Amino acid sequence: FFFQAEDGIRDKLVTGVQTCALPILEFIARAMLKSFRQDPAFHRLLMYARLEGHLLAGLFHERFGLPVHDFLKRYIVLRQEEGSFRPYDPQMAVMLTLGGMIHFAMGRHVFHAKRPPVSEESAIAELVEFTLAGLTLPAGARPNQIRQEKEKELGHAKK
Repeated sequence: FFFQAEDGIRDKLVTGVQTCALPILEFIARAMLKSFRQDPAFHRLLMYARLEGHLLAGLFHERFGLPVHDFLKRYIVLRQEEGSFRPYDPQMAVMLTLGGMIHFAMGRHVFHAKRPPVSEESAIAELVEFTLAGLTLPAGARPNQIRQEKEKELGHAKK
């Protein structure tokens, strides 16, 4: 699965070698989509195994899902402590981060959904942007409101 070969990278990223979230989230999204693209039958099997409460799903989650989850949780906590990310529950922030990626990957490669009609690279860029906006915007802020305020500051306000 998508983090199997990258064990050494995870801890290096979390300890501060890489502090910019963009390449980390892009890496995770690309690896996840690659896994679903290369073996959709396996992911379909896992989905059914989870629905039926089969041991296979739990073993897979422990071996591959939890390391990604734990990596992201530690990274989010690190960024929260330095003030870069909002002080949300790290578990919920991990769900925000992975949820859209998993949903897109399953829709595209397991269910063969035609929508949204975007390339994987476009989807990755947008999902990562949405995630970062959710993790970094001031509490209660709206993206359009912030954009308008910045335009006013720069004298580019729309009339």
